[in-house]
Amino acid sequence: MYWSYDSLWQKTKVYADRAMRERRDGALFPFWASLTLEFLARAALARIHPVLLADPRGEESILYAFGYPSKAPSSVPMKTVVSRCKTTVKGFTDEESKVALSLSQRRNDELHTGHPAFEEFPTKFWLADFFRTSQLLLIHQDKSLEDLFGLEEATAAETMISAADKQIKAEAIIIFNRAEKEFDKLPEFEKSKRRFLGSKEAQKKLAASGGLILCPACQAQALISGQVVSKSESRLEDDDIVIDTILLPTNLRCFSCDLELPTHGSLHALDLGGQITHESRIPAVEYYESEIDISDYYEPEYGND
Repeated sequence: MYWSYDSLWQKTKVYADRAMRERRDGALFPFWASLTLEFLARAALARIHPVLLADPRGEESILYAFGYPSKAPSSVPMKTVVSRCKTTVKGFTDEESKVALSLSQRRNDELHTGHPAFEEFPTKFWLADFFRTSQLLLIHQDKSLEDLFGLEEATAAETMISAADKQIKAEAIIIFNRAEKEFDKLPEFEKSKRRFLGSKEAQKKLAASGGLILCPACQAQALISGQVVSKSESRLEDDDIVIDTILLPTNLRCFSCDLELPTHGSLHALDLGGQITHESRIPAVEYYESEIDISDYYEPEYGND
């Protein structure tokens, strides 16, 4: 089957080898790299089950994913592949999605338009992100950068990833220091007022994909939101149905001092990148009213003729 994990992994290795043989300042290097990343992502899904690659609009494709013969199975587009990786691959967030989709879009522009999409595309703009995203997909497959790119390339890739992480940390610290400094300039009564109003605003905007933490710059309540990792089974507590949602934080916004950290990397740099648990409570009566059609449990009354 062409969607088997082994076949996709082998094809990923072919494209990776082609990429690594190209000049780093040439157009073919990012072109082959874009194909490498796409097939690496598809392999990550196939490792779970090939059905994750099947276009759900056609029964033939789903049957093919389970090993039944098909004349023309259709796989999902890269956008769907990336979306499913966000759900299934640990640490694969909106940041990695943007990297994968950006390279895929350039590849499409190169193949389907008159735009020379990979000309004048220096490695400083994309290569570190490419390696970091590849590493997450490889870890999901119990593999390493060395397994795909070889020892020398993997060593260089890890150096680039480390350097990029240091840059993200430096930028996050600058943003944090600026917000903290500006807030400290305010009179105490103004600080108290902003903490109160900002905390209220954060509570108001709290949703199922977020939580509240103390802002590291001003100590007000700030809104932290992120990518859903998993949800617990519902349980009954004090007449409420409680569901725990595990989140990988990807954004922090403080309405008191205007601190905003827009990526998981920037949050991680300030020791705020750990997964968080958001608890949602729904009164049991409301929960079961929405889950159960009461008409299934009583006979309608009929009038006498």
